[in-house]
Amino acid sequence: MDDSDVKKAKVKVVDIIKKLDVKGLVSEPVSIKQAEKKPVKKPEEKTTVKSGKIISPLSWAESRGEGSEEPKNKNNELEKLFEKIDRKEQEVLGRKASPQMIEKEIPHLRQDSINISLPPRLPEMKLNPRKKWASIAWILGAVVLGFGVYGAYAYLPKADIKISIKKFPWEYDNPMTLSSKLTDIDLNSRQIPVAIFSQRKNINFPFPATGKKYVERKASGSITIYNNFSTEQQILVSGTRFKAPDGKIFKLLDRITVPGARVGNGQVVAASIEAQVAAEKPGEAYNIGSVSKFTIPGFEGTLKFDKFYAESKSPIASGFVGQAAYPTDADIKNAKGEAEKNLKNGIEVFIVSQIPSDEFKLIDSSRQFNVLKETVNTDTDENSNFYVFVDGEMSMTAFKKVHIINLLTQMAKQVVGTSLRLILKEDEYSISYGNVQIDPKTKIMTLPVKFKGTFWEPLDVNSFRQKISGKSEAELKSLIYSYPNIEKADFSFWPFWVSKIPLNQGRVNVIIN
Repeated sequence: MDDSDVKKAKVKVVDIIKKLDVKGLVSEPVSIKQAEKKPVKKPEEKTTVKSGKIISPLSWAESRGEGSEEPKNKNNELEKLFEKIDRKEQEVLGRKASPQMIEKEIPHLRQDSINISLPPRLPEMKLNPRKKWASIAWILGAVVLGFGVYGAYAYLPKADIKISIKKFPWEYDNPMTLSSKLTDIDLNSRQIPVAIFSQRKNINFPFPATGKKYVERKASGSITIYNNFSTEQQILVSGTRFKAPDGKIFKLLDRITVPGARVGNGQVVAASIEAQVAAEKPGEAYNIGSVSKFTIPGFEGTLKFDKFYAESKSPIASGFVGQAAYPTDADIKNAKGEAEKNLKNGIEVFIVSQIPSDEFKLIDSSRQFNVLKETVNTDTDENSNFYVFVDGEMSMTAFKKVHIINLLTQMAKQVVGTSLRLILKEDEYSISYGNVQIDPKTKIMTLPVKFKGTFWEPLDVNSFRQKISGKSEAELKSLIYSYPNIEKADFSFWPFWVSKIPLNQGRVNVIIN
């Protein structure tokens, strides 16, 4: 578009505005010629262009009618005026005029041709501070309310379910057979496997002698005899003499057989055996300490003399002549009883310590103690004590607790007649045992058992919670009815609007009765 076209467009726009003749809203336009002769004085307030239209910076107060005689409803007329100007501008510049052309030419045309003092078409809003804070408060209130509603539905829902399990009380008062040959319970014969724990032990107990008398006592002790001669055994009869380096003679108390030597890597390895000896004569002169080598006078002059020998690793003592203490008959009787009791208690403590008490039940009446050997040495030592040697054995019978509970459970199941997996809790039954009875002919042991308890089928609470998660009241009832071990169930939801089991399993409280 050249300058002549622009001038023509300007003239036409002026004519358009004159024809609109908006009183009190548009000032008289100056002619094109006047605009060319006299420069148009720029208004103090700048104008802005928006969408190809001139928006006068008239104050917001003037647009509301404050300080002006024009009524407030003039805004609607102004809007209509701008719409007419838009249409006429399109007619003057042509339908095909680009937005850039309109935005470039029309403001210049208006500024040079007319002086329109109009309020902005879309005045900038300035909110009252009170209204501003009220809006913010409304927004915050809505956010808090939203979170509150979400929290109420996410965290408040709770379900309490109280379940009563079917229980089956049952009593038993009859003997059971104990068998050491079984490894598991036998329901038909009512037998349970048992374990027999036994221990053998011996000890030499000292006791004080209260009697006094004149005695001649020979020193005695233990020696070790060696065979370094051949692989053949050597018999030594009772009374065989052993000579100490100082010439004192000690005699063998019992007949023994010295084992033959061993040959290893072409060399002879001596064999040995321990034996008891006593001094040839009584008295303290034969009380000696350990001796590195005793010879056997009976082998003197033969090859065996240097190859059979003995040593004492502990003193040979107790030789005495004079007044000494001795055990009376009462001392010996009391000593035997005390020795047997001490040995029995010692073995019992040892056996009990070896049996896991949480797994096995010891039958008290099954304890059996037998003395296998008992000897009394009436010779007293320097402390006036004599000795009682006791060799004894004790046995105890015990059964596994789980075995007898399983047998009682199987018998109860037969009586109750249910297919449920019955269990017992330790605080829901009582059981006691009588004395074990042993048939002298068959050697069969029977144990009287008295039982009273309540059986029931367990419920997996975690699995139950998972199954009821999200279920409605009707679905929950249907699911509960499918459990054969549930006798009844009471449930409640909270708050009042909740109608389903919460998905959060932590909000589901299941109580088993």
